[in-house]
Amino acid sequence: MPTLSPALTAYLYTLTAVLGLVMGSFLNCFAYRYAKGESVLKGRSCCALCGHTLSAPDLIPVFSWLLLRGKCRYCGGKFSPRYLLAEVLCALAYVSVLWRFGLTLDTLKYLVLASLLFAASFADLHGGLIPDRLILIGLAFALVFACISPEGPVWLSLLKTLGNGLSVSLPLLVIVLVFDRVMKTDSMGGGDIKLLFLIGLYFHWALNLLILILACVVGLAWAMLLRRGRKDAFAFAPAVSAAAWLVMLWGQAALNWYLSLF
Repeated sequence: MPTLSPALTAYLYTLTAVLGLVMGSFLNCFAYRYAKGESVLKGRSCCALCGHTLSAPDLIPVFSWLLLRGKCRYCGGKFSPRYLLAEVLCALAYVSVLWRFGLTLDTLKYLVLASLLFAASFADLHGGLIPDRLILIGLAFALVFACISPEGPVWLSLLKTLGNGLSVSLPLLVIVLVFDRVMKTDSMGGGDIKLLFLIGLYFHWALNLLILILACVVGLAWAMLLRRGRKDAFAFAPAVSAAAWLVMLWGQAALNWYLSLF
């Protein structure tokens, strides 16, 4: 954002970071409640250990966790560091999007995508499921953005968006179905394929292929870190989301470099 004053730039980054902290807390709460079959819109937050309703000072992102040293002020039970990590990572993701795209429509588009990816990742970690409502919300937003900033006629822009979404997810679905039928095993969850469809709506097909490759690399490293065997299930959505974030920031530059070699 070279045209803005340093003070205004710092203000925008700070505001974005605060928004990321709040959204990280909210999206993690949504995923946790979804895994338990509860609504995020009903009932106040409470301690998962003692059930005591949390007050406003207990719910300040990052600061409450640090001031209370990761413990409940009422029962002294320890909170998982996942809450702190979720808030910090979401804030960093939001700031990185603003840094990469500035004050543009792309920033709004990728902030929406980042939020959906965080919600999907947390839901996969908490309950091993990716809510269909996230896919539908992401589809609706992608179509809206395609209409707001169309590449050519609106109908063609909409078709391109849907085509990009299916460019990797559809072939992958066919491969997985054939593989599972031949090997008589479950190789990949349907939620992960739907998540790749969601991500694909926001990127060119070539970048979607790069996301799939990076997701496999990150997923393999994630599985090794968790010491999971070949037959052990683990949450793949965080790996897919991390790959999408990397491509969001540097994917086009990497693709241009690769194409320049030929």
